[in-house]
Amino acid sequence: MRFEKLHLKDFITLGVAGFGFLAVYYAFIEYALSALFVVISVFLDFLDGRIARHTGKHNDFGRELDSLSDAVAFGAAPAFAALTFAPPEWFMAHFASAVVYFWAVLIRLARFNIQETKGHYFGLPSPAAAVLLLILAPIFQAYTPVVYLILAFLMLGEFQLKKP
Repeated sequence: MRFEKLHLKDFITLGVAGFGFLAVYYAFIEYALSALFVVISVFLDFLDGRIARHTGKHNDFGRELDSLSDAVAFGAAPAFAALTFAPPEWFMAHFASAVVYFWAVLIRLARFNIQETKGHYFGLPSPAAAVLLLILAPIFQAYTPVVYLILAFLMLGEFQLKKP
């Protein structure tokens, strides 16, 4: 298989991964900055999809790159950031539920890549789950494991949401 050259949408997708990576780094240093980097990733993720559809440059490579970037930005980054609210005595419960959330993101992304129905999402999209986690974790703090698990359940749901 020949490597395709990178297009504008691919560089934007790499921006999603880069800001997601920054969000992971800042997760235990500055929660607000970590959350901001995830929100920037959400914006870039929306933009790369629009550009791919508008230019007709969507392809298998871009889809895979997008999923890998999303796993970092909407899986690992918010899962780590929300761990900052774990009380020390309950850290392992928080960590275990964060892993389940991360697994759900990975499964949801893999399922999206092979779905044949176009124009709809099945389950809660991972960018939405990431933003909800980052909003709800500071509110529910000690109960964040419940938030992780509810969001994981919603991402793996069979309900359909129309794509914007």
